[in-house]
Amino acid sequence: MYNLVIADDEKNIREGLSKFIDWKDLGFNVVMKCEDGEEVIDYINTMSVDVVLCDIRMNRKSGLDVAKFVSENPRDIKVVLMSGYQEFEYAKKALEYNVVSYIVKPIEMREIKEKFIKIKSDLDVLKNINEKMNEEKKKVIDIQRDFSVLIDMQSNLIESFLNFDKIFIYSIFKDISNKVVNMPFNSGIKFLENTLALLLNKIIGLYLGLNIKEDLIDIIRNISESQNYNRALEVFELWIDSAVNGIEENNNSNYKLVIKKANKYIEKNYMNDLTLEKVSEIVFLSPVYLSKVYKKEMGINFIDYVTKIRIERSKELLRNRNLKVYEISELVGYKNLKYFYKIFKRYTGYTPNKYREILVKDKCIKYKEDK
Repeated sequence: MYNLVIADDEKNIREGLSKFIDWKDLGFNVVMKCEDGEEVIDYINTMSVDVVLCDIRMNRKSGLDVAKFVSENPRDIKVVLMSGYQEFEYAKKALEYNVVSYIVKPIEMREIKEKFIKIKSDLDVLKNINEKMNEEKKKVIDIQRDFSVLIDMQSNLIESFLNFDKIFIYSIFKDISNKVVNMPFNSGIKFLENTLALLLNKIIGLYLGLNIKEDLIDIIRNISESQNYNRALEVFELWIDSAVNGIEENNNSNYKLVIKKANKYIEKNYMNDLTLEKVSEIVFLSPVYLSKVYKKEMGINFIDYVTKIRIERSKELLRNRNLKVYEISELVGYKNLKYFYKIFKRYTGYTPNKYREILVKDKCIKYKEDK
């Protein structure tokens, strides 16, 4: 049984969720009912909790405060948020704080049951992996140096998937293959299982629509039952092939949506301090990977597109003779006037003042022609 905390500032909802769902049948034990986020945080600070189901808007501390606390502290707790509001900012923050599910009120019991069946399944998989890893911890001490190198390789493999660098993915896997065979067989197999689980956990939320999770348990079992390293590494590499192909197909269908979302954000926020890192957070991609997608879809890099938007807007503002050039510079996101002059001339061939003179001259000529 997994320990569950329910939190909502409305008592009838709190009690209803506790009473009208057969939590024990789902594999959960309701250990605490809280009326606000502060109670939740106080409780999970001292007690063992696996899942928190809480409303977003509560007194003292909100559900997002709870999610943030869990994400910033080393706790294996899954957070499910409930809200009566379908707001993008809530959903974005929920993703940022690794919330596993987001339920919109009014609550349907069927939906909660379905979500918690999935959560229990995920917890079972992780518990099984963790238990198996714990059994082998003592054996790993004798090979600590090699294992440390493998952990670094594991991180590099995950990073290569996040940036989707195919060459690096297979290069790191080859390095892992060469190194892991020097470990005691049982420890090496557990390492491969753990690496696979970590990979899945990191990339499943990044590549939306990617269907590479269904056969996880079978693959881990095949690795576990392998009689030699050759077979285990063959199974792992087959999964990598499947994941790479799935990511490529997924990306081909999602590139345009990602760029559309990024461009929309840029066009609304060009006057602010825009960075690749900031926009990558908005579209839930790593900066390196977003940069690749931008070049592929737009034909120009990220900073060139931001500059293009800013210069086009500054050209429009230069038509307003009441605005000083330094004011326009700040309005389009350039705090350094000298740099604005440099960029503007590079893109238009004119200084801002000269460009304004041309606009005024053209306007006068057009006026005379109309007369």
